[in-house]
Amino acid sequence: MNTSTEPRADAASDILAQTLEQAADAVVVIDEHNCVTLFNAAAETLWGRPRATVLGQHVSLLIPHMHQFGHDDHIENNRKTGINRAIGISRDVSIERANGECRWVSVSLSRIDSGGRIFYTAFLKDVTHQREQEVLLRQVLVAVNESDSATIVTGPDTRVRYINAGVTRLLGYTLPDLEGKIASQVITGPNTDPKAIAKIREMIALPPADVRKRQQIDVLVYSKAGKPVWVSVQISPVYDDEGRLINYLGTLVDITQTKIYELLQHKALTAVAHEIPLIDVMSLICREVERLAPDVVAAIFAVDSMKRIHPLAAPSLPAEAAHKIDGMMVGPDAGSFGAAMNEGHAVWIEDMATDPRSRRCAEISTPLGLLSSWAVPLKKSDGDVVGAIVFYYRTRTAPTPFHQRLVETCVDLCGMLLEREESRNFIRDLASRDTLTGLANGTALASLSAKALTESLRRGTSLAILFINVDRFKRINDFHGYPTGDALLRALARRLAPMTGQGGSLVRLTGADFVMLLPVDATQAAGMAEQIQQACRRPFELGALVATIDVRIGIAMYPNDGMSIGVLLRNADMAMRQVEPDTRNGFCFYSAELNRHAHERLLLEAGLREVLKTDGLALHYQPQIDVATRRVTGVEALLRWWHPVLGNIAPPRFVLLAEQCGLIDQLGDWVLQHACRQLADWRQRGIAIPKIAVNVSPISFRNPELPTTVASLLTTHGLQPDELVLEMTEGVMLDADAATLACIDTLHNRGMRLSIDDFGTGYSSLSYLHRLPICELKLDKSFVHDLEHSDAARALTTSVLRIGESLGMDVVAEGVETEAQFRFLAEHGCQIAQGYLFAKPMPAADLERWLANHVTQCADTTVPALPGPDVTTAA
Repeated sequence: MNTSTEPRADAASDILAQTLEQAADAVVVIDEHNCVTLFNAAAETLWGRPRATVLGQHVSLLIPHMHQFGHDDHIENNRKTGINRAIGISRDVSIERANGECRWVSVSLSRIDSGGRIFYTAFLKDVTHQREQEVLLRQVLVAVNESDSATIVTGPDTRVRYINAGVTRLLGYTLPDLEGKIASQVITGPNTDPKAIAKIREMIALPPADVRKRQQIDVLVYSKAGKPVWVSVQISPVYDDEGRLINYLGTLVDITQTKIYELLQHKALTAVAHEIPLIDVMSLICREVERLAPDVVAAIFAVDSMKRIHPLAAPSLPAEAAHKIDGMMVGPDAGSFGAAMNEGHAVWIEDMATDPRSRRCAEISTPLGLLSSWAVPLKKSDGDVVGAIVFYYRTRTAPTPFHQRLVETCVDLCGMLLEREESRNFIRDLASRDTLTGLANGTALASLSAKALTESLRRGTSLAILFINVDRFKRINDFHGYPTGDALLRALARRLAPMTGQGGSLVRLTGADFVMLLPVDATQAAGMAEQIQQACRRPFELGALVATIDVRIGIAMYPNDGMSIGVLLRNADMAMRQVEPDTRNGFCFYSAELNRHAHERLLLEAGLREVLKTDGLALHYQPQIDVATRRVTGVEALLRWWHPVLGNIAPPRFVLLAEQCGLIDQLGDWVLQHACRQLADWRQRGIAIPKIAVNVSPISFRNPELPTTVASLLTTHGLQPDELVLEMTEGVMLDADAATLACIDTLHNRGMRLSIDDFGTGYSSLSYLHRLPICELKLDKSFVHDLEHSDAARALTTSVLRIGESLGMDVVAEGVETEAQFRFLAEHGCQIAQGYLFAKPMPAADLERWLANHVTQCADTTVPALPGPDVTTAA
């Protein structure tokens, strides 16, 4: 028997040994001497010790030092008595690995009695991770319970298992109220958006991988007391180590104040964007407050710079009550709103009927059944109080937390709107105010004129529009500098502003232009124009300079001269332009004839712009004759323009127009370009014309680019500088400033000849004549015309000839029409003559034929006879 059973026992023992060796848990066996007799592979891993270093060793090697005391006594006591509560149950203990690391294990002990020997077997499972998770969970639960956020934990079926204290604070529910219930069915209410609830369900149903799709959802829920609360909901699923869903964690953040602010702000700013007046926007805010809090009567007040109170919005208060408050002074007894503005902080008055702070308002509030009030000041970003918002109550209940959040929202929004309105008013005032003079500017003219026209229409009276221009203001800037010009405009504004009287307005447009609106008739307007001129002739003290000025005034009358400010202003401007500069009677009324001229001017301006683009102008040439040899010394290029509607336009007319509308440089360039091109063409074809003279506007001499432009044209066409004569009027000398003189010097230094046209008709200064590099004087044709019958003309002509002779200048006599005139000029030393006695101004082709005939006549006679004029009338 023994022989047959021993192999089976050995096999069973071997199976048991292999089973223990391969077990996932650590297995340790100690003998009756407390020495280790079995230490499986899992035990090696758990302690980090090879079994060879453990087998046969005392078990204390595996026990932490803190637990070794009394360990052997407990085991020995169990061996003797069989009593030990640790046997047969599991408990968590700590062990220490070979490297000193502590691990938590779940230990189950077994007592084995084999042949009188007592063995102990310990099965150990590493539970360190589970213990750490438990600690973490306890910490999380403590944090969650103390968090301000409301947290709800549900099972996979979305039924509530846990809520923290935040849910109770936010919604008033306790765990017994919600445990086992589906939260969305309890905390939602009549105004909860079903779409928001649907989104929450969609988020719950998302698979674990779709983490990015989980988002916060804003939803309106209701407290246990039925109060609406806006919350932002975040749902997070919780999984165990095997990936099984065990919980949903829902976090609710109170966003009521933010949401109310967003809704109020959206409505208020939408109204502002649609240019709805501030009062209406404030009324909208009050109505929204009363909709959200039906137990509140809302009102908003503003305070002005004089500390007077003005109702901005009180839609639920009678108009009579608001009227009684309007103009009340801020103070400690001006109700909660007056006290709040006065003290700069919130004021709660529980009983307005008896509280001394409501002394001035009790008679207004008591009949309306308003018992208490709460006011909070409205402040700008810099802290200045600009108003107050008031919540009135029909009970003596203090403001609720919801009301406090609501008023905080309104305070921020209303303060921002009031500050914005103040900024807009300031900007509007800046935009309508001339920064130099402080007067209303062109932007403000529209509103001022609309008001004045409306009042004149209502009263059936006239309105005068005076367009005032400071004569020759540019010269002040040019000679004395812009600061002096600015000082003059400021002084003029101060002098004119008081003259408008009640109902009148003074506006500065641009530069030196002013407009005065006066509710007067034509006679009174003329009187005012004279007063303005007299005021302007009184000296202005401008620092070291004392100056007087002249002004030109154009007057248009409503309704005779126009029904709109645009028409009236244009007509007044038109009338002003008819006033001659430097006149003592410097005002003019608009007339229909002026309007006709203005339309014609517009037609001419458009036509001039067009012909400059299309090369529609023409040059005619008039020969200049050497008086001694009677040969051609050159030609003068004269500009001609034929208008398809108005016919031939006189050069002085369209040249002046070009100067007024800023086309003179373009026109001058056109003349210079075509004159140089024509002279170059004659050179190439052997036509002997020594030089060509071109009139240049005084304005062009102020252009520093003129010398470069002329030099470039000469180079382009292969001409010498002395083949071009630039003619200027005497006005150039009169208005000569540094820039003009520099331009003239540069032209002379580059070899170009300079001539003074119409000499003797202007205000030439002999000192300027001596200083300027002038080569030629052109005697005006008015002197030549009177030579035959005027001693004065002959004397003046002789004087000019002597001036030219003494200064070494050639003198060209213009407008020579008779042989008697020619003989006088020849006898008195005139060098050059031009006029209809020789030839009219003519196109280039006609000039060439005339020149061929003239040369032939000169060749056939010893004393050349002068050819007769080609026409009998002046061009």
